[in-house]
Amino acid sequence: MHKKLNLNIGSYAFLFGIVFAIVLAVIDRPSTILAWIMITVGLIIGILMWMYHETIPTLIASVAFIVLAQFAPNALIEANMMLNILYKMTIVFTPVALLSAIKLVIVKK
Repeated sequence: MHKKLNLNIGSYAFLFGIVFAIVLAVIDRPSTILAWIMITVGLIIGILMWMYHETIPTLIASVAFIVLAQFAPNALIEANMMLNILYKMTIVFTPVALLSAIKLVIVKK
């Protein structure tokens, strides 16, 4: 039961990050405060993933979002909203990937 609860918290936190990035992309107001809020949400998601030992899947998914956001602009020049969503996901999931990578390298379990 405890393992299932851990999986749900980590999965819901990651899903929240995706939904949060999409909502901010729809709002589409450039702001330093919103960028810091997205980074803070990413750090919270990363800490939750660290606490609930979901490091490898989190790192893979986060890196996938970041890489996609870097290479997608060439294919999605016409889809401005999709580019905005990917940009926001990059801001949210970069701290998640960073914390996951730190845990994998430093904390041996």
